[in-house]
Amino acid sequence: MKNILGWVKANLLVVIFSALIVISLPVAFFFASAWRESIRTDRSKAATDEMKKVSGALVTYNIPSFDPSQKPVELKTAPNAELTRWFKEQRDNLSQAAGSVVKRAEEFNRGVGDDAKRVGRSEHKPMVDGLFPSGADIESERLKKEMGEEKWNALTPEERAKQAEAGAKEIETAKLNEMEETLLAKRGKPNLYEELLKSVHAGAPGDPVKIASDIKEMAVRETNKITAGKRALTNEENGELVKRLTERRIAAYQEAARNISVYATLDVWPKGAVKGGCGIPFGKIEPANINLDYFYVLQWDYWVYQDLIAAVKLANSGDKSGGVADSVVKRIESINLKEPEGLFASEDAFGRSTEVTRAAPPAAAIPGMVPVDPEVSITGRGTGEWNTVYDIRRVEMTVIVSSARINELLDAITRTNFMSVTDLDLSEVNVFEDLRNGYYYGQEHVVRARVGIETVWLRSWMTKYMSPGVASGLGAGKKADAPAAAPPPAPSGRGVPPGGGRGMPPRKGGG
Repeated sequence: MKNILGWVKANLLVVIFSALIVISLPVAFFFASAWRESIRTDRSKAATDEMKKVSGALVTYNIPSFDPSQKPVELKTAPNAELTRWFKEQRDNLSQAAGSVVKRAEEFNRGVGDDAKRVGRSEHKPMVDGLFPSGADIESERLKKEMGEEKWNALTPEERAKQAEAGAKEIETAKLNEMEETLLAKRGKPNLYEELLKSVHAGAPGDPVKIASDIKEMAVRETNKITAGKRALTNEENGELVKRLTERRIAAYQEAARNISVYATLDVWPKGAVKGGCGIPFGKIEPANINLDYFYVLQWDYWVYQDLIAAVKLANSGDKSGGVADSVVKRIESINLKEPEGLFASEDAFGRSTEVTRAAPPAAAIPGMVPVDPEVSITGRGTGEWNTVYDIRRVEMTVIVSSARINELLDAITRTNFMSVTDLDLSEVNVFEDLRNGYYYGQEHVVRARVGIETVWLRSWMTKYMSPGVASGLGAGKKADAPAAAPPPAPSGRGVPPGGGRGMPPRKGGG
């Protein structure tokens, strides 16, 4: 022990430094571990911050879907010039294509362009140029050109209205009078409804008075040939003569049928306004009805009639028909056009008001689309505050049609414009009874078809023609592309009432 203590004393520094080395190793290890953890934390935080900066620099490229039922195409990645260029190009192409489709649909609905021309339709124009929407608009446009656009725009709305008021009434009155003359075919103007039937080569059966007169003359002539006026016909001779007279009568009916494509006269439309439906004016128009609102509805009626007649013409192969016997549609018996939904107040058979506010379905089946109501029809389309895109007109057309080719008529209806067949009832036709009345349908089997049709009218072009009262009644004061209003609760009853009575007066008779 003494030797050890002596050595320690003799080598004190060596012992002290050796002890320090031994002690410093665990201490150094402890502090090194702590420092390493601190460095790791700091570097991890720095790396995370840098990663956040990189992630924050990511962009989302997308190509929108113009079909609300389809999701847009999206890609989230770092900015890339080539990707930016490609996505912009695709978006521009899609936007242009969508705009082209919308424009094409609007033009087709209006009867403009190659699509409408292919189905034999022409542009829907007002009967009287400059009548709609009002004389104030006509005068405003005239003053705008006269004063210059800059000066005109500098005026307040009140000042513009006052400026246009003076000449507007005079212009509007003149246009209304011209519309009345046009509707009633006065002062040498053609009957537009008659011209419409001529466009489809429609006509009446052979003149029954003339045919009866011809048959009577033939009977006298043939009897004299046989008997020389000296005796009566025998039963056999009388039977043979009756047969020949019958053949002659049928031949006269066939001759008349060869000169037209379809049987139809002005009687297919009811005269004047009919409760629950529309008719053509006849004879006179009540002074109370000589106004923009009433005339606009008559104009709209006429556009619907144009499309229906165009559909019949298309079904009958346009101008290529060889007569009624070759036609799909042999005869138009009636066209019953319902009044615009929600525009006129109506009464039921007991004189009770049917005025209601049309409610919308709970929501659109596809977000962004106009809501539909399956209780209205098989398409679910309806008119209401929730629908700012289009209006609906419903019509029922009763025709005598070839039973084997009825699908050609149904196809023609859907091709002619935005029209859907919503109902079809078929019944038998007494062809012998019709033949006695001069209607010859040929050798084909025919049926009577009562066809329910729903027609769609886009506001994107219709609104500019609407009279103020009609636009207000239909809630068409907004732009056609405005978002649909939040729909109220769904209706509890079935079907659509004859009118919604939103401010428009009951429709009065026109003849």
